[in-house]
Amino acid sequence: MSNRKPRGGAPVASSIDSPPAALAIFVVGAVRQWGKHHWPKAPLRWASLREPHSHEFRIEATIQVESADRALAIEDLQATIRVYFQRFIPQGVSALTPSSSLDLGTLSCEQIALQLFEFLTSHLPDASMQVIRTRVYESIDAGAEVIGA
Repeated sequence: MSNRKPRGGAPVASSIDSPPAALAIFVVGAVRQWGKHHWPKAPLRWASLREPHSHEFRIEATIQVESADRALAIEDLQATIRVYFQRFIPQGVSALTPSSSLDLGTLSCEQIALQLFEFLTSHLPDASMQVIRTRVYESIDAGAEVIGA
């Protein structure tokens, strides 16, 4: 344990591996992947979305862990996210790479985030880990997220 003094406050006891009771540790992993999807029943004002269209999706997950000492490697989290997306690799594409384009069919960002949340919940390496949030953005500033209760 070390005592560190935050700006303007009293010393706070902490350990380099486990947080004080009032703090939580989260691992965040994100991947970017080109993909296409469409919204067949889009309202007329969004008619262009009825046809398959491409985005560079940003897919992100936040996992709560108990230790600050790499309880879940960020690279492992990213790899697990990529495993989920392998089901959307078009036929004839042998591997998922940043330049290959996923075929997400009619799935919305909300649906993808929900499915990813459920997938990660069942694929974490340790039962003490908890999925907190998944996010799927189809552009820099538009997307959906699912937050655990």
